[in-house]
Amino acid sequence: MNFDYSDDQKFLKDEARKFLTAHCGSDRVRAVLDDADKAYEADLWKAVGEQGWLGAAIPEEFGGLGLGHIELCAIAEELGRACAPIPFASTVY
Repeated sequence: MNFDYSDDQKFLKDEARKFLTAHCGSDRVRAVLDDADKAYEADLWKAVGEQGWLGAAIPEEFGGLGLGHIELCAIAEELGRACAPIPFASTVY
């Protein structure tokens, strides 16, 4: 049994990594950690929404991307890798 990501899933994962490298530097993570009044990074949250990731597993006929749970996990894995200070898991699952 092959548990590797498909080529499309690898592409999505790589694109997520590139996006987060460009938009989620350690300064953004540190700003949230250092500010008790800041629950998440609002600009990053907005940018993630613009990528469509919040609707990744929602069917296209309902306005989502129509991706599967594996693709959603690939995005979540990269968000975790970047320590993205946003409420992704509580929103999409």
